[in-house]
Amino acid sequence: MLYIKMNKENNFLDTLNDWGTILTDTYEDSTTFTIPNNIVDVPDYYFSKYIKNMDKKILYSGNHVKSIGQNAFSNTPFGGIAFGDNSQLKSIGNFAFYNSNGLSGKITLPDTIENIGDYAFASTSLSDFNIPKNITALHIGTILNTNFDTLLIPSSVKFIDYSVFNNCFCNHDLVIPPTVEKIEAGAFDGLTVKIIYIPKHIKNNISLMKKGFEPIIPEANFIRYNAKDYNKVLERALANKYG
Repeated sequence: MLYIKMNKENNFLDTLNDWGTILTDTYEDSTTFTIPNNIVDVPDYYFSKYIKNMDKKILYSGNHVKSIGQNAFSNTPFGGIAFGDNSQLKSIGNFAFYNSNGLSGKITLPDTIENIGDYAFASTSLSDFNIPKNITALHIGTILNTNFDTLLIPSSVKFIDYSVFNNCFCNHDLVIPPTVEKIEAGAFDGLTVKIIYIPKHIKNNISLMKKGFEPIIPEANFIRYNAKDYNKVLERALANKYG
C-alpha cells in the first residue's frame, strides 16, 4: 500500500473515516496518491470536495479498483493518472475527471475498461490517450480537445454518440470499424481530419453528420468502404500521416 503526505484537514479525514478507510502515518511517496485497497468501487463525488491540496500529484488506481464513480475526481488538481499492470478497472463514470485541468500529457487507459461515461475527461489538459479495446460505445464527450497522433477506434465499438470528437485533431485519415452500427448526428462536430472512412452498411446518410445544416467535413471527404476491406483501408489510413 502506498501513502502520501497530505494536509490532514478535519473534513477530509472525517469523510474517509465514514467510508471505513484505515489511515496511517507511514508515507512512502509525496508525489503519488493511491486509492486505498479497501475501495474497489470508487463512490460518486469521492474526492472532488476534499483534495484541493493534492496539486499536480499523480493518482494511482492500483490493480484493485473496478469502477470509478460519477464525478469521483472532478475539479481535482491531479497532474496525471496511473494504472496497475494488472488493472481490473471496468468503468469510468460520467464526469469522473471533469474540469480536472491539471491532467496533462498522455495517459494510457487499461484495455479492461468497457465503459467511459459522458464527459469523463472533459475540460482537462490531456493531449492524447488510447481508446480501450473492449469499449462498445463512444459516449458524448468521451474524447474532447485532444490531438491524436494515432486515433484507433477499436473493433468492439458499436455506437458513436454525438459530439464525441469535439475540438479534436487526428493526424491521419480516420476509419470507422465495421462493427459500428449507428453514428449519431454531429458525431464528428469539430473534428479536424481530411478523410473519414465509413462502412457501407451504416444506414444513416452523410446528412446526419452535420452541425445545423452545414457539413462539418465536406461530403466528398466521407468515403464508404466494404467491411471486407477494413484491414486494408485501416492500414492505408494510418500510413497517411499529415505532419
